[in-house]
Amino acid sequence: GAVASVATTLADLGAVVEEVTLPPLADFAACGMMILLSEAFAIHEPNIQARPERYGEILRDRLLLAGLIDASDYVPALRMRTELVAAVAKTMSRFDIIVCAATATPAPVITEIPKFGLFAKPPLTFPFNVTGMPSLTMCCGFSASGLPLSVQIAGHAFGEATIYRAARSYEAATAWRERRPALEAAAPMSLAAE
Repeated sequence: GAVASVATTLADLGAVVEEVTLPPLADFAACGMMILLSEAFAIHEPNIQARPERYGEILRDRLLLAGLIDASDYVPALRMRTELVAAVAKTMSRFDIIVCAATATPAPVITEIPKFGLFAKPPLTFPFNVTGMPSLTMCCGFSASGLPLSVQIAGHAFGEATIYRAARSYEAATAWRERRPALEAAAPMSLAAE
């Protein structure tokens, strides 16, 4: 697939590539979702309660759901995060970067994104959201229908320069950045001032 092609390209450029196994995505998703929702609600609570109409439907409904989470859910998620950080740090001790898929499917058409889809199909970015590792997502090809495929490159804390070098090397060795989608002209918009 697309990620294997990225690994092959990086190997051709001189990288030593090995396959690794991280803890299950379901663990990162359970932990990350609990922390993300709890903290998002804590930040937005005053505004979502006072002016819910100012939020888009998807975000508003996700935040209102998050208001049902309490400390008995949040604190175990924080403990689990500590365990996941340690597990990934052990794996990363031998490597400079990890290369993996950023999404399980090509980019969706925006009108087809389900409101609570991140519960059914958790983002593949959760391992690095949970661990706090810096990561970069970039195009690594296109689907048959022309939608972009993506890969993420993650590295050590404060290792952004290494991530950027790997991404720049991959991008220079491929032509994906030169491909542009055929865009239709958008209808003129009118903006109302408040």
